[in-house]
Parts: sequence; structure tokens; C-alpha cells
Amino acid sequence: STRRNGRDFDIYVQNGPDAASARLVKEAAGHWSILDWSEDDARLLVMHSISINEARLFVLDIASGDATEINPAPGKKIAYEAARFAPGRGAVFYASDEDREFVTLARYDLATGAKTIIDPVQWNVEALAVSPDGARLAYAVNKEGASEIYIADAAAPEKARAVRLPEAGVASGLSFDPAGTRLAFSLSTSVTASDVYTADVATNLPLDVTDADA
Repeated sequence: STRRNGRDFDIYVQNGPDAASARLVKEAAGHWSILDWSEDDARLLVMHSISINEARLFVLDIASGDATEINPAPGKKIAYEAARFAPGRGAVFYASDEDREFVTLARYDLATGAKTIIDPVQWNVEALAVSPDGARLAYAVNKEGASEIYIADAAAPEKARAVRLPEAGVASGLSFDPAGTRLAFSLSTSVTASDVYTADVATNLPLDVTDADA
């Protein structure tokens, strides 16, 4: 929120809808956004956006307000497209253009700082989701203006399987269900503004959620 000075995005937490419980966690300068909660609700994954070509990722401790940078790279300008905690794995998955022609997935170990590039497809990664148990991840790439969605085991993210989309379009809003067995996403096409689908993780067969619920 910019409530402090109408300009800088400070970070607050509160108990559900109880606005009176809002507590300032970090007083910041510039544009900051919140990307994810840790599985124990003790940390936030946040991003400081400096320009369209430069951003920095941090893990923010909610109790202390201390922010630890992920993938520190002094002197480099790195753009991040998406980032998520990997529950139970002590890691963060993120998409960036660091030293690459395309925005590419990477896995960052929070304990050691070790970074692993995941490069199964040569297209820009635009969206990312990790299942609640940390066992799977899904991501969307932009291939010549249309999205492709892939699902992979977090332990072997380089072995990704493509989701068979019903038609060409742009996917967004990737999210796993609580059990991690289905992936929901929205798809905008040349004839529809946005439809919502689910893909069964086992079959990768997309189903319109309205039809599925019916």
C-alpha cells in the first residue's frame, strides 16, 4: 500500500478482512509487490521493480522485517517475470532474463544460494505456479504470440509435459487445486475474452470448469 506517502509501496500484513489489524512489515522506497507466501506463513516472496528491464527478488521475514535478496547480482540488470516458493524444498522457482535470450525458469536454493537453470523450451516464460505440496510446477510460455502450458515434477523440472490446450490463445492465472491434482488457468482467444479451464495433472486433458461442475 502507498498509504504512508501516496508514492512508495510499503508492505503490510493483516488478519483476513480486519483492517484494524494491519501491521507495517517493511517501509520501502519505490514499487514493491508481493508474489507468494511461504508454507509456514512466516515469510513473503516480494519483488522490487526498478524499471521494465530491472527488478530484484527478496524473501521478507514477517516477524523481523528483514529482507534477504534472492539471486543477488551486483552490476547486472535482471528482469523477473514470475516467482514462487517451492513448499517443502527450501527453494524458489523464478523466471528471469539473466544471461539469456529468453525469459527462462530457474531454481534457487535458499540455504546454499545454488542456482539451476531449467531450459526445456526456447520461449519466454510468462506465468508460473507451484502445487501446495511443492511436488509439481506449471508454467506458461509465449510461443509466437500464443501460450503453451507445461507441467513438471519439481524434483525433475527439466522433464516437462505439455498441456493440450483446446485452441490457440493466451493463458494466465495458473493455479493448482489444494491436492495438486488439477491445474486451473484462464485462456483468452481470438473469439473469447477469457474462459477458465482445468487440466488433470495425470492426463493433461483440459476440461471447461463449467462443464466439469455440471
